[in-house]
Amino acid sequence: LNDVVMTATLFLGASIIYSNLQADRPQDMKDLFTKMPVTMACMVVAALAVIGVPPFSGFFSKFYLIQGAFLSGHYELVAALIFSSLMMVAMFFRLFEKAYFSENSHHGSHAAGVWLKTSPWALASLVILALSLLLMGLLNQQIMNYTVVPYLEM
Repeated sequence: LNDVVMTATLFLGASIIYSNLQADRPQDMKDLFTKMPVTMACMVVAALAVIGVPPFSGFFSKFYLIQGAFLSGHYELVAALIFSSLMMVAMFFRLFEKAYFSENSHHGSHAAGVWLKTSPWALASLVILALSLLLMGLLNQQIMNYTVVPYLEM
């Protein structure tokens, strides 16, 4: 469930960006934080979840996977999970760097904002997905108790 929500958030955010700008390369995405602040805030939330930053849901997913791999002696899986998080940090940092900074950065100069052209339904869906990443992280123990623990006791 967590992976589905993280992926859906990133893909919906990317599709909103593409539908507004027809941009699919990082160099085409300059100043997106000023042009599309809600979309980019949701993309940052999804990125933090994918990287595994607490309190987002991705942290707890990675924590449980790393804990299970460590306890079962699969240290190569622990290394792979940590390595994948570091790769995600590098990838998202580069993307957000391009989206936040430009050669002639004048933040706030795009007051009208491209995000206003976005479908309200798409934007509302994106916000709900991003908030659910936080909510699933904050309620991770209750989710585990309801979905996983009963099957462990069988």
